[in-house]
Amino acid sequence: MRISVRSALLFSGLTWFGIGFFLLTKGLQFIVLSVAMKGTAPLTSLLGEIVQREQVAVILISASLLLGAIKGRFVLQKKAKKLSDRLLSQETVTLKTLYPRSYYILLAGMMALGMSLNVFSVPLDIRGVVDAAIGTALISGSLAYFRNAIRQKLSC
Repeated sequence: MRISVRSALLFSGLTWFGIGFFLLTKGLQFIVLSVAMKGTAPLTSLLGEIVQREQVAVILISASLLLGAIKGRFVLQKKAKKLSDRLLSQETVTLKTLYPRSYYILLAGMMALGMSLNVFSVPLDIRGVVDAAIGTALISGSLAYFRNAIRQKLSC
C-alpha cells in the first residue's frame, strides 16, 4: 500500500502527538495521585519535607515539563527531522519503508522501558515524572513532522 509523503509525515506527527498526549496525561495523573496519597513516594516525601504538598505537585510537574521540553528540542526534534528528510527524499512511501529498522528497535526499547516501570513497581511520583517528561518530548518532536508536512504542501 502506497501513501503520499505528506500523509506519511502527518501520520508520524499524529502518532507521536497522540502517544505523547497519552503519556503526559498519565504522568500528570500519577504525580497528582502521589502527592494526594500520604505514602512513601521518594520525590514527594523528600520535597514534602521542604514545601507544602500542593507545591510539591507544581515542582514535579514543572520539572517534568522542563525535562521533556529539553529532550524534545535537542533529541526528538532532531530525530523527527532526520526521519522527515528521509521520507521527503522518496516519491511515495509504502508501509514497509515508512521507518527504518532501527526506528522499530528504538520503539520496542522504549515500550520495554515503559513496561518495566510497572514490573519493577517504580513509585508513582517517579513514574509520573518519567511519563510526563517523555510525553512532553514526544509532543515537541511531533511538531517537526507537522512543520515538514506543511512545507511539503506549500512546495506542491
